[in-house]
Amino acid sequence: MNDPMLIGTTVEQIVQNARRLGLSWGWRPLTVKSVTEPFGQSTIAGVYDGDTASLPFTNLAGTTYVGARHMGLFVPPTGNYAVGTLTPNDLERVYAVSATTSSAVFGTTETVVLTVNSVPIKAQSAYEFSFGQALSTTVLNLSVRVRVRQTTVGGTLVADYNNYQLVLVSPHNASGIAYAKNDTDVDRSISFVLTMQSSNALLLASHFADANTPRFLQVRYAGVASDFPHALVL
Repeated sequence: MNDPMLIGTTVEQIVQNARRLGLSWGWRPLTVKSVTEPFGQSTIAGVYDGDTASLPFTNLAGTTYVGARHMGLFVPPTGNYAVGTLTPNDLERVYAVSATTSSAVFGTTETVVLTVNSVPIKAQSAYEFSFGQALSTTVLNLSVRVRVRQTTVGGTLVADYNNYQLVLVSPHNASGIAYAKNDTDVDRSISFVLTMQSSNALLLASHFADANTPRFLQVRYAGVASDFPHALVL
């Protein structure tokens, strides 16, 4: 059912019938787990957020796919209905950032330079991890390895930006983007750390920042997990 007018009329009829019968219902987000017919024109199976059971839904959302996010409406005794498509602005939108105008010094030991605490990671969702702005050292030809991990040094690797080669003494522009995903049906809350490690045991480097160029670690929603086959699994 792709006609917006028909979908709107059908949903209104469902709600009116429920009211007429004195029944209660509630909207809950759901994730599509399977589609029984091509292009999602009939019944789908989905899981409500916070639940683990896969349930049949009458699809009133139009074309759908495995991993898609909709709102679910349960109307007893007729069952569950999937209505509308959730976008990042509706529910999944996550934007978390740690930023500072102070530099952080590190050496050959992997060191946490920034932390983003308790990021809500939704089920079947992918996220973009980016960092910036500059790296600085007092010597030539120093390489710096940059990573994002869960929670702390030694935690699960989320992103490995590999080595940045510093060939000048002045601050070098340094930034990177990587993707990771939660491909389970369970929402999570995870803290992330940006770590840096120098190749030179004798000299220190820094994740440089000042009033005009703050350094940062940023996490934001990128899309449904199935659209990011290249993303690391959280």
